[in-house]
Amino acid sequence: MVPASYEIRIKGRLGKPVLASFGDFSASVKAPETILSGAIPDQHSLHLLLERIGSLGLELLEVRQLHDSSDT
Repeated sequence: MVPASYEIRIKGRLGKPVLASFGDFSASVKAPETILSGAIPDQHSLHLLLERIGSLGLELLEVRQLHDSSDT
């Protein structure tokens, strides 16, 4: 299975310690939200990531799977 790229939008600006807990994801801030981008290998990993966001008390705004332009 090929990992899929995702963009995850979280309300507010996340601090460095919280961002560090998301490891391989890149982060950018576009007020008033933080955007995490990265590859997720499978649905189980996506669910674990979403659980981690919830356990940190973060407000999830959007999860979007990004499609590779070569897929079309």
